[in-house]
Amino acid sequence: MVYTHLIEGNPALHFHCERMLATISTSACADMWRDAHDKNSERRRQCRGCPLGAKHAGVPDANLSDIHNVKICARCTHEVPRLIWGNICVSCRNREYEYLRGYNARGTPLTKLKNLEPRQVRFVEGGAVRTRRSQLSASVEELIVGTLRDAAKSVAFGFTGFVQASLLRQQRLF
Repeated sequence: MVYTHLIEGNPALHFHCERMLATISTSACADMWRDAHDKNSERRRQCRGCPLGAKHAGVPDANLSDIHNVKICARCTHEVPRLIWGNICVSCRNREYEYLRGYNARGTPLTKLKNLEPRQVRFVEGGAVRTRRSQLSASVEELIVGTLRDAAKSVAFGFTGFVQASLLRQQRLF
């Protein structure tokens, strides 16, 4: 990254931003990144997930996910105006009620609904190992989407599960 002083005697540093296709100051970059992440500004969508903007804003360990602070349903991944318990949309919550009852609003048995089961996912956020659990979830991806949406710092996911012994050694290719 090449930083320059555009005006003689002005201490402001400028650089060429590839996302904005413009030459902007580092302070303007930091302000636009904060608008995109903290205020969820639609005008600053291109600044979401920008590591350079996070650096200019002084937040080196920020969550750079494109869905951070966006009202997105963890189960169906649709952007919605309202989330129930801050996690799933109204439609998915209604399907969950139907799953618990065993039948839909018309009284017929459920045929297309996925099984909702207890699941958990382990992740590292800001150097601390954490676990996100859900008593009723459709998939592990639901927990991952919820974590990426809600985490304040950068997130890394881990897998703690059963590994088959045959997978531990290299298999034949042909």
